[in-house]
Amino acid sequence: MIVTALLALALQQEANFTPPDWVQRPQPQYPDFAAFIRVDSRVTLRCVAEVDGTMDQCEVVAASPDGLGFEQLALESMAGARMRPAVLDGEPVARRTQFRINFRMADYADRMPKRTPYRGPEPSARAKELAEIIAAQMGEIPMEASITPVGGLALDRIETVTPWLREALPFRRMTVAFLSRYLDEADLERIRMGEPPLAPEPTITDMKTLLSDFVPEDDPTTGVRGRYCAIYACEISDAPAPPAATTPTP
Repeated sequence: MIVTALLALALQQEANFTPPDWVQRPQPQYPDFAAFIRVDSRVTLRCVAEVDGTMDQCEVVAASPDGLGFEQLALESMAGARMRPAVLDGEPVARRTQFRINFRMADYADRMPKRTPYRGPEPSARAKELAEIIAAQMGEIPMEASITPVGGLALDRIETVTPWLREALPFRRMTVAFLSRYLDEADLERIRMGEPPLAPEPTITDMKTLLSDFVPEDDPTTGVRGRYCAIYACEISDAPAPPAATTPTP
């Protein structure tokens, strides 16, 4: 009798319960290195869908493959996600919910940087000459930390992949192009003489804009991807699905 009553109560509660549902699905960014080597991912999150529609107490349940930064970007994307709250007996209630976020390169094709011609003013011959001198003085360390596509990559893997990226990308030519396009002759002379330039510190947007003609095509990434995937996981594992979510998955 007790078991029957409990089952009846559970069924009644189920009948009076409506799970939360998406109003605004998460829109995560794609990790730089994963985009560079064209790797997909699947991240399972667990959050509390609050009464006001916000997502709180989010945590990563599973991610495959790991080490590429998908987990952090999935978590960050929840700040802009909204759910219609769960309803119990006609009243909105907070409920913990679990769901997957699928990262597929095919879905992000329109957001990926593409190689386009440089459309800014052509640097003078003197600016190019000075940039060459400065690049030679700076050696291998000038801008690589800023323009190497290692965003999202686990720190212990960056040291491994950086030499591969140096082989795949023309860093010296990129350095010369950026310096001569971003700085005028006077600032380049200052740097050559060991003085700081007057121009403000360049932003990542400045770098991407001024080096748009250096965005790699498929060929350079093939070698980096092959070497990376020979050591680290690149495929989504066939791990058992997490417990059933209370909401549709994005």
